[in-house]
Amino acid sequence: MRCIRGRRFVAVFDMREDSETKGRWCGVRLFAAEPLLLYVPEGCAQGYQTLQDETEMLYAMSIGHTRQLRLVEFATTTPRLGSSGRRRRR
Repeated sequence: MRCIRGRRFVAVFDMREDSETKGRWCGVRLFAAEPLLLYVPEGCAQGYQTLQDETEMLYAMSIGHTRQLRLVEFATTTPRLGSSGRRRRR
């Protein structure tokens, strides 16, 4: 996925049963001015929050949606967005 307009915070949560990092997550801010590409492996969930009006993303999926993560489960482990711009991991 890539931000082509505006800014967005993306959180990726590892839900893969056989993964060493199962249950962990990472967050990154994507900016159109810094054209980075973020790869989300199959079996990982992703959520996002736009940080600027009219933000646009470009992404492709290898499979359709297969499982839903309850927002409450994820929200208890995600950081509050601050102005530091740092990535945080747990």
